[in-house]
Amino acid sequence: MKILNILLMINLLVVSGYSIYDINRQSGENKLTLKAFEKVNRELNLLQSEVISIKASHVKLNGLIKRANLIESSLSPDISGQKNSSPSYKGTAENIIPAEQLNPIEMEKKEQEKQAKKQESINNVFLAETADASWSPEATSLIKSYFDSKDGEKLNLVDYECRTTLCKLEIAKPKDSSSDDNLMVTLPMHVMGSLSQGTVFYNNNEDGSTSVTVYLVRNGYEPPA
Repeated sequence: MKILNILLMINLLVVSGYSIYDINRQSGENKLTLKAFEKVNRELNLLQSEVISIKASHVKLNGLIKRANLIESSLSPDISGQKNSSPSYKGTAENIIPAEQLNPIEMEKKEQEKQAKKQESINNVFLAETADASWSPEATSLIKSYFDSKDGEKLNLVDYECRTTLCKLEIAKPKDSSSDDNLMVTLPMHVMGSLSQGTVFYNNNEDGSTSVTVYLVRNGYEPPA
């Protein structure tokens, strides 16, 4: 930066000297005219602006470099090979796992475990209920009519049952089948008179097929937490 300033000052002196020489040559006198002074002043102002601009750019660049170094140091291990003392975390308060320690397979496994616990929780609520004679027959009839319709006739309905606030449907999906692609769009629309959209779970079987379990919630009730 010092070298740059020296070069700029030399350039300033050269331009100023050339301007004075040019003025003397034109006037034939050892006097500077007002026009000559204005020309020199413009040259000086231009050089000063360039110097200020260069200094500002240099300061800004240094700031960006410092920020980049701080970010890099926070993401990289230190010299001793230890991880950053403040790693990001993934999970609940009961089961906290550093995010950087999870590979895709582990993440998928954790998600499957999470879904399995959620399904178990909802199913426990369903099993604790009893059939409501004033509502269950109507709800099951509505569900059966969906699987008799064009939208649901291609689906392999294994079992279905409605109790007090929940209906449970079990569907078998063959390997490489896409028959249930629109299930959670068309089914809730068909049963919306008595049921609201609930939750769907997919469990892969060893033979490549998929067991699909759907829980629908009675209108006016909240789904299980």
